Amino acid sequence: MLDRYFKKTYDELNSSFEEGIKAIQKLFLNTSIYNFQYDQGVIKSFFWPTAKPANNLLIVCSGTHGIEGLTGSAIQRWMMDQNFIKERTNSDILFIHGFNIFGFKNYRRVNENNVDLNRNFILNREEYKSDDSLHKDLYNMLNPSGIFSFNFKSKLKYLALVIKAILLFGVEKVRKSVLLGQYTFPNGIFYGGKELAIQHKLIHELIEKYIDSKYEKIILVDLHTGYGQKNKLHLFAGDENELQNNQVLENIFGNNQIDFGSKDDFYIMSGEMIKYFHHYVREKLQKENVQVETVDIVFEFGTIGTQTVFQSAEALRRMIVENQNYHAMQTMHNPETIQAYIQAQRDFIDLFYPDNEEWRQSVVDQSELRFKQIFDWFEK
Repeated sequence: MLDRYFKKTYDELNSSFEEGIKAIQKLFLNTSIYNFQYDQGVIKSFFWPTAKPANNLLIVCSGTHGIEGLTGSAIQRWMMDQNFIKERTNSDILFIHGFNIFGFKNYRRVNENNVDLNRNFILNREEYKSDDSLHKDLYNMLNPSGIFSFNFKSKLKYLALVIKAILLFGVEKVRKSVLLGQYTFPNGIFYGGKELAIQHKLIHELIEKYIDSKYEKIILVDLHTGYGQKNKLHLFAGDENELQNNQVLENIFGNNQIDFGSKDDFYIMSGEMIKYFHHYVREKLQKENVQVETVDIVFEFGTIGTQTVFQSAEALRRMIVENQNYHAMQTMHNPETIQAYIQAQRDFIDLFYPDNEEWRQSVVDQSELRFKQIFDWFEK
């Protein structure tokens, strides 16, 4: 049954998403599709309102980190078939499908310019200053040149660099400084880019078209995979000091259910897409002088586990090697390099989209629980 939702490629998932739209349109005639076309393809957003004017709006986005759209798309498609979604009476839904088409198609987290879109959406770039000093110190470990050949020597060299970095800077400083993003090395991992990605236009167009003062409650959900405890859906909210946002989130999901970035084992990043989206939703509503409860949350499905030093080092290794071999293949397109990249990509896909029935079932089960909690909150 899960094969109905969890497909292997962007094309399969995109077709499945379109099939779901067609099935819904036969039952709900007032739906609409919003296409955003750019040089990588068409980002398809689907607005699914209730029969009568609704007071609530759920926005669900997939594929901000391209490869993670494999799971995000599956969840969106699964939602279209659920009775508790179809039978809702006072809540509209907006699906944004495959936000980063290049990464989605090519099994990369980043876009066509190697930009991590979840480090890209900085509200005020003129004032923003990034401290990339530790990334510079760790450059040889994080952005090695040549190819990673998966032999014992290469793995030993990586392990030695990790141990050296931990001894020099400490585990937490290395982990958080790496994950925060960097804005100095265009071919490096977690690169946030020099300017806003084109998708920022889509965000503003969707806000203008679908966000208005009729809503009393709005929640934005961005779907991700990879980070956190294996087989667990983490509710990732960023800074625990964002009291207005987080008090509502705890009301929705329960106390102690939110993983705040400022707590141990997690992190706060700059340029998070969902925060950018949320900021401009609030800005529009404030201009209209309406009081609306608006919140944002990241659903992060843990895969191989990143809770121990070893697990974190292994996850980071897969990201480094995928990036290293991808860029090597752009300049050294020979059989050895291609084979090395295929192996890197295989490990990378496993990090973000495990071919595992138990994991996929847990994704569906935990999604059902959390989305039902959202609709319960809407009805309060």
